Amino acid sequence: MDADAENLYFSTMGDQKRSSKRQLPGGSGAPIPAFFLYAEPLQPPDERLIHIETIAARSGLNQLQIKAHRHRDLNQVLLLRRGKVRYDLDAELGSIRAPAVLAVPPGTVHSFTFQPGTIGVVISFASSLAPDSQDV
Repeated sequence: MDADAENLYFSTMGDQKRSSKRQLPGGSGAPIPAFFLYAEPLQPPDERLIHIETIAARSGLNQLQIKAHRHRDLNQVLLLRRGKVRYDLDAELGSIRAPAVLAVPPGTVHSFTFQPGTIGVVISFASSLAPDSQDV
């Protein structure tokens, strides 16, 4: 077996949630969940972890919405091939239309609403693979 295959992560999409002390925008008082991957329990990533999945894989289970959350130790890059996404990145609202790329650094509170039919991938990778990304 290829040694690099050990660094692949196969999602379980568990429903356990952990939260941070930061709170959701709008003064609701609810804590912002911190996940490994969206809706998955926190765990430290392998230092060489790279996880790739289609946008539809997770947003399709959530009515095309990914609610506000953050990742402690993962960078994420959304690559849109077709469609549109509205986003909230640390209270900065915007939208992008494909073709487009959107980067989400570790610790950034983010949420997405995808247009039906949006096609693309989400690449999540350990912060250790991009040490300079913390300085952006």
